[in-house]
Amino acid sequence: MKISQNLSSASLFHFTSQLDYLVSIIEYGFQARYCIEKLPKTRLAYLSPMVCFCDIPLGSIKFHLSRYGGYGIGLKKTFLKKQGASPLLYVHSNSPHISITGSEKNMTDLKKSPFTPYLKQVTGYDPVFKADTRLVEKTRKVNYMNEKEWRYIPENVELEFVKYSSNQQLVDIKDKKNGTNTFDLLTINNLDNIEYVLLGRNTDIKPFLKFLDELSKKRSFDKELLISKILTQGQILRDF
Repeated sequence: MKISQNLSSASLFHFTSQLDYLVSIIEYGFQARYCIEKLPKTRLAYLSPMVCFCDIPLGSIKFHLSRYGGYGIGLKKTFLKKQGASPLLYVHSNSPHISITGSEKNMTDLKKSPFTPYLKQVTGYDPVFKADTRLVEKTRKVNYMNEKEWRYIPENVELEFVKYSSNQQLVDIKDKKNGTNTFDLLTINNLDNIEYVLLGRNTDIKPFLKFLDELSKKRSFDKELLISKILTQGQILRDF
């Protein structure tokens, strides 16, 4: 019998910080949100709406639960590929296959390229906020390749570019865009495409089951099958 270590998953995971957000995703779908990605070699970043997923095995999601929130959903990769989700192209300052200069011509070329919304630095620095604020206190270095990120990008989106001077500037721009723009939802029409439901704590189980009871009155799905896919953050931290 041949046994190999799984480095990828047949499911793509999306994480969130609250039970309310998770049940909204299941009932209505994913709302694309603007993210800002810095590009290497220059103080240039692009701004695009997206829904982000991680292509990692269940046993490797502990860091992501702590980073993005203790709630999550795992969807069949085949389903998300049909919706247009795609893996990222990770780049660094010496990547030979892409030119990033910050010139007007280069920015125009990047804006036209269908690959630009899928560019991400291999490593970078994320903002760390002061408690209960959106004020950047410091940054922390992150190896983004460990996330093995996939993205869903809404159709007919025009990229924006920012020449930035500070991390706070980027945060403020992103927050303003997310406060004034909405996009068509990425819906889960068939809930059988859900492979895992990750709850933050045991006390979330009863409210979640109540939500499923109410949802079953509005749409048809195999409730018992979906219940069997529930895991808690405690189970993952303890057993995987």
